[in-house]
Amino acid sequence: MSFVAAINSTRNIATWLRACVSLAGVSDQISFTVLKKLVTMLAVSSSRTTHGEIRFERDFFQEIDFKTNDIMEDGFDGDSYLFVVSSKHLVMLLRNLGPHSLDYVCLRVECSANLPSIRRYKLNVEILTKNLVLKKYQIGFQPVEFTRTDIPTRYESRLMDNDIYRFSIQAAIIKQFLETAHASTEDFRIELKALKIIFTAYTKQVMKDRDYLKQPMHIMILMAVEDLEDSNLEEVTMSLNFRLRDFRNFLSLVSGLRSELGRTDSFALDLLTFDVLFDKAGDPILFQHKGTDITINFIQMTTDESGVMAKQDAGKYVLHAPVVLKRRMAEPEPAPVTKKTKVDERIEILPETEDQNENFGAFDAFDAFEPSGPRVTYGERSTSPHAMILDASDHSARNQIPNNDDVNNENNEIGENDDTDYSSSETSATEFGPTQARGRPQSLFR
Repeated sequence: MSFVAAINSTRNIATWLRACVSLAGVSDQISFTVLKKLVTMLAVSSSRTTHGEIRFERDFFQEIDFKTNDIMEDGFDGDSYLFVVSSKHLVMLLRNLGPHSLDYVCLRVECSANLPSIRRYKLNVEILTKNLVLKKYQIGFQPVEFTRTDIPTRYESRLMDNDIYRFSIQAAIIKQFLETAHASTEDFRIELKALKIIFTAYTKQVMKDRDYLKQPMHIMILMAVEDLEDSNLEEVTMSLNFRLRDFRNFLSLVSGLRSELGRTDSFALDLLTFDVLFDKAGDPILFQHKGTDITINFIQMTTDESGVMAKQDAGKYVLHAPVVLKRRMAEPEPAPVTKKTKVDERIEILPETEDQNENFGAFDAFDAFEPSGPRVTYGERSTSPHAMILDASDHSARNQIPNNDDVNNENNEIGENDDTDYSSSETSATEFGPTQARGRPQSLFR
């Protein structure tokens, strides 16, 4: 086993489940970076405008182990192993799982070079519930390589020189503000003006189902800069615009970390804060939260008041996405070619069998059967010698033509060879059914 990580704390399990859901809202693929004492989950949107990264430290896990000896080359980069999984598959197996009902969650990856091909590129997820129900899943992954963005590092280094803007705010303020906004609100604006900060959620136009908004609408909240938790905003005039959907994912993830403070009431949310770092309109904006064992970084590209990104800095800030590597499959060794020799032994031809159908044999056995007595027909409708089945060997008797005298003697009787009895006589010794007159059907219209 090359990598294993186990989570047994209810708080950490809830955080990990929420992290998977938040990153799944950013991209269809979630990237994992595995180190000896660190696991990083990352997602980059297809438009390269949003970058979500969550880093889990060693103390976040009950157990974590990563061995680099005899590891396969695909996805290995010095001291880390990188791969991507489908976010849809990951969220599907975590659906309807409550963190309070789980005992532990274990992640395993086998990336040894001597591993059989059927066991390669599999993320094994093992979940044990408190009801002692063990669930095991396997998710296929692809090894990747990518260049990490240096935006968080550059912003933090520039912050030390006071060369970038930063403010810290409580998560409860923004969360309660966004709850009043419409669910279809698309854009968010941060505006700085005259020692005041204005947060605006606005919608350009809505035409969906029953919701019809012809004119633009916006909701805003105004605060003094001094009411913020911390900031270096003095006399700054600026306006930043970005998409609200991905910012909601970051805010819901940070708001769910209230249990890490040891409290689950509504007042615990007031103690959670996050930092916002930005330079100017058109440059990326960084939302950051640092906990004791988790670090969350969300980066979004911004636009100015006219909705245009800064073209002069487009090459400076690039959000790199993981690149899937081509798997290196071991080539099978060709079998040694031996000299072909002629077969000396003569192949015998199988003897031909007689064409005899099994069905014909059955008929022959049936014809050879000689009954010991007369066969009784349905209802014992005839006991005369004429109603008896003749011997199978007597073929001449079957074709025997009756004499005229025999025909005259049977004027008032129905013969065996007649079709239907149309007699109107009511004095009969034996009463037969409507279709049982000495072996022949009787008319129903007499």
